[in-house]
Amino acid sequence: MALWLHSNWGSTLVRTRNYQGIARRELSVNKWNEVGNPHENLILTSRESHIDERDPRAGVWLDNSDKWNKPFPAGWEAVQVLGSGGFGIAGHWTYVHNGPHRPGSVESQVNDIVVKQASSLYANGLIGEATLMEILTRTGSRHFPQIYGRVHRDVGRQERVVIDQKRREVHRIFMEYFSGGCVGTHIRELSYSGDHMPELAMWSFFHCFAKAMVVLAQGHEEEEPMRFLQKDPWISEHEIVHFDMKPDNALIAEREENGEHSKVARVVVSDFGISKSLPSERRGPHPDHDRILNRFENTGTVNFRAPEQQRKLPRNRRRYAACTNVYQVGCMMYCMIMHVESVPWKEPHRITPLTGLNKPFETVGGRLELATDVSFYLRGLIAECLFVDPAHRPPPVDLLRLTRDGLRHVIPWAAMASKLNGRLRPVNSLLLDQWFGTVPGVLWPARIPEMQKIVDLRRKQQRQVEKAKKYKPNPPGGGNHGPKPPPPGGPRPPPPGGPDGGHKPHANNNQPGAHPGAGHKGPGGARGHRGRSEPLPRKSWPGKKFERPIDGIKQPRPKQSLPPQAPAKEPDWNRVAKDLKGLPRGHIPRPKPQPPRPAKRPSPEPAPAPEPKRARRGLFAPLRQMNMVSHWLHAMDLNRADPQQAVPLFVGQKFLLPVRIWPGPSPSPAEEALAELRNFLVPNGANLGDLLKIMKNDPTSGIASAVRCNFAKPGRATELSLSTRVAELGYGPAARVRTAHLECYRTTNVPVEYGPGGVARTFQLVLFITPGGLGTNTTTSLTLQAGLQMTVSGLKKV
Repeated sequence: MALWLHSNWGSTLVRTRNYQGIARRELSVNKWNEVGNPHENLILTSRESHIDERDPRAGVWLDNSDKWNKPFPAGWEAVQVLGSGGFGIAGHWTYVHNGPHRPGSVESQVNDIVVKQASSLYANGLIGEATLMEILTRTGSRHFPQIYGRVHRDVGRQERVVIDQKRREVHRIFMEYFSGGCVGTHIRELSYSGDHMPELAMWSFFHCFAKAMVVLAQGHEEEEPMRFLQKDPWISEHEIVHFDMKPDNALIAEREENGEHSKVARVVVSDFGISKSLPSERRGPHPDHDRILNRFENTGTVNFRAPEQQRKLPRNRRRYAACTNVYQVGCMMYCMIMHVESVPWKEPHRITPLTGLNKPFETVGGRLELATDVSFYLRGLIAECLFVDPAHRPPPVDLLRLTRDGLRHVIPWAAMASKLNGRLRPVNSLLLDQWFGTVPGVLWPARIPEMQKIVDLRRKQQRQVEKAKKYKPNPPGGGNHGPKPPPPGGPRPPPPGGPDGGHKPHANNNQPGAHPGAGHKGPGGARGHRGRSEPLPRKSWPGKKFERPIDGIKQPRPKQSLPPQAPAKEPDWNRVAKDLKGLPRGHIPRPKPQPPRPAKRPSPEPAPAPEPKRARRGLFAPLRQMNMVSHWLHAMDLNRADPQQAVPLFVGQKFLLPVRIWPGPSPSPAEEALAELRNFLVPNGANLGDLLKIMKNDPTSGIASAVRCNFAKPGRATELSLSTRVAELGYGPAARVRTAHLECYRTTNVPVEYGPGGVARTFQLVLFITPGGLGTNTTTSLTLQAGLQMTVSGLKKV
């Protein structure tokens, strides 16, 4: 009975048998908000409400992606659950179909997408995170995960699971996929195997983090500190503070074929769930300074919280801004060098000689003195990022410049490529706008249609409960004795007047209204015919073929088949064509009669012959011309111009090829001003070997005296083969077209380890050597030929 009562909430009729059970139901629909039932009813402390990636319920979420209100198109399949926690889950989807794709489509640009889902009951779900990620994506920076679409709002489908709670709203965002994993996993693997991260990779990661910090503070990746403050303020004088930057939230991308990240992979900063855009305090404290300090004191992972969040400084020296991001970058670099999972934030702070004599400030990174296998310059820069006072930490622009200088010592061409690619290209539209549209269907905080259906059902159930509370059974009177209590034998006792196993139908005078267990005589016998005053029992309509009795009458009758000998019926064409009208006759203009012309003077010349008669079948000349012009206008597109005919090229045609000649065998930003820009006249079908011969014949280019010469694409350092044709690089005879200069790197002689540009620059150095014993005044002088960039250790070897 209980199952029958609760099977159709809101649609069952309230009767005498079920009104008490329905009235006992309690619904909280009056307390529901835009995202569903409030979370007071959730058991957040139980293990069932929190799942991980190994839980079967995480796989259920992954497999039910085709039931979302905005699912993936055909060809996309779910791969695995990347991670899951108490309030969020992330999965990986990939495109499995091969073949040509439409240019500009999603499949032609990306084949892997990450979907992140979270409950909307806490901190507005993913609304804030998606807003910040869209702002960073539109800057064009590649040091943050690209968001492919706006927030998608849906309703969960599982019971007792916070991230996919049934009858509650959930949020989803589509992001970029990174196959390299996170930096935290990479550090743990190195620590387990006993290996050390090469300094080359640490400088590259440090430089990527510095670029990300500049974008969070100013919205670009250039070294100009105040670029946007005068003409285009970055988020209205605000700065984005991450608050949860740690190795597990830094993702590693795949290596690129060429460019800055061809040797070391790119690293990005992710997970903006608790990040905030706070007002900048570079020009003074904000009016809400105290409220901001109190609000974000306990935000983020405890081991990576900045000192200004831990109340280790006076209140007037504390602030949350770009300096907080710089501190957490220093924490991640500290974990890379020391192979630990967090910084020793509980240890007392101290002054370290790594930061130099001009910066004697307390730092958290005092233990970096023990990592002697890493360069002094790298450890000192990390120790500066871990200064306790935020005013002493390097600003993001200075950190970008310092990391670029350090990267130049290990990968010179990567530092040069980083500077050349510093100007970002803003993004105007998101990738998945062609799937889901540019504007979300329901703006926050209005209810989505899926959530509104659940609310309407709950309100319908609530009206049923209110109706059951007001329901009163029929009072006893006349032939109605009111509701009878159930018999003691159970809800279905054996019928009176017959055996337990049932009864047999009566053969004589068995009326339709007779009781099934009635006998022939006696008090349990069959009753006679019902009188007209007696009410007929209400029975349900038998069968499922018709919903109402009237449907049996309105059922279409079957068509009767004609006899086989009946002649075929012919249509009455006169009746069919009676109401048809013909087409209106066309109006053909006729020439109007002209008045008679005056008689001409008689001429001695003979009269001209009369003109022949014209046939009336053809149109008049003006009409033929109008028709011809009309067809001509319909056949051509006045808004389209014919393409300009290309001038045919021939093998012997020559053009000017721009070349930038560098003074050294490798590019360097310091020697960019010394590079020479030249133009050489080359034939159309020439290759780089022919170009090299032409440059050697020119005595002013300096190529003839070079030991070796190699070429590269504009802005690149990758050497090209001499058999590469110039036309394959995009150069050719074109009028009024300005192209980029082809890079040419020359080596004038055998390079030495300290000579800039391949040329050794030396000078004479006089050393005075004094013995270390007491009472000796003898001094010996030594003259050496030293280089400009020779170090003291190199001088000792000489």
